[in-house]
Amino acid sequence: MALFGFVNRLLMHAKEATISSKVFNRRLTESTCKLNTPNRYEAKNKSFLMEETQEHLNKRFDGVEISKEYVDCRPRYPSTIFQTVLNFVNTSSTKDSASKKHSLAVDIGCGPGLMSTAYLAPYFDRVLGVDVSESQIEQASLNNKHTNIEYRVSKAESLPVENNSVTLIQAAAALHWLDHERFYKECDRVLVPGGVIAAFCYTVEGHSVIDHSKATEMTEVLTEIRKKVTSAENIYYIPRQKLVKERYTDPCIQIPYADRERVDTEYMTIATTVSGLFRFYKSLSHVKPFIESCNENSEWWNACIQKLMEVYGTNDLEAPITHKMEVFLLLGRKPNNS
Repeated sequence: MALFGFVNRLLMHAKEATISSKVFNRRLTESTCKLNTPNRYEAKNKSFLMEETQEHLNKRFDGVEISKEYVDCRPRYPSTIFQTVLNFVNTSSTKDSASKKHSLAVDIGCGPGLMSTAYLAPYFDRVLGVDVSESQIEQASLNNKHTNIEYRVSKAESLPVENNSVTLIQAAAALHWLDHERFYKECDRVLVPGGVIAAFCYTVEGHSVIDHSKATEMTEVLTEIRKKVTSAENIYYIPRQKLVKERYTDPCIQIPYADRERVDTEYMTIATTVSGLFRFYKSLSHVKPFIESCNENSEWWNACIQKLMEVYGTNDLEAPITHKMEVFLLLGRKPNNS
């Protein structure tokens, strides 16, 4: 009898495991569909795996070393990008007539604060930079030279601000990492009527070296790198990163307001060194783990550095080099009658 009960318990556990496996696989399939189909927001049972996946992805950006790499390696957006955003904000007439500034801006995925958050300080009474990474927020606080900027650890989908209190929500190189449906719902909660969402990003598609007699040949090396690190052999390059490759044209990522614009005429030019160029590339979340995953990839990476230097005609990693990347923007305005 005891043996019979033991066997029954085994069968019951096996059945529960099978059910759990089926539930997980179903949710995994639904999540994968959501990342690859335009109508993903209509999918059911969304939250379970999305939260798990999001927590895992957040680890890509956390760590003291990563935060310092962002400070040292990531390019600053040109002022023309922010002026385009501010021009769109200013047409909303949300500014207090007694003030020369708007009230509150929130910068999503602010990182160390130097690439996008700090630029907003002169134009808003308060600026809040948020990031899921504690180390990025610690670095941002160390870098902060503005009394009206505060940095806090927070998810973009659950912001620590009141309803109808924010004039601008800015997401620089961050939108593709978010749960878009939940993020846009949160934006609608916190934005004032006429408030603006501005999401922009740069892409290494079409990434080129400029202002050098061997610019074309060096660009070919960058193209080789881009193709390999975004190929199927790189398991660290995941579907949501293709949203950047597609320049935020996927229907799933569009700002859900009728009053919206897209800007594709901006570029950023970065004057750096050969070392700086490769450190920038390596700071991309899908590149460093790929390079470090095996000796073959590490050797390939070093060969690319050597190839570019040979084309350049230098043995100096600190030789100056200028490269150029496209920047694209999505702008959207909450209705004034909301």
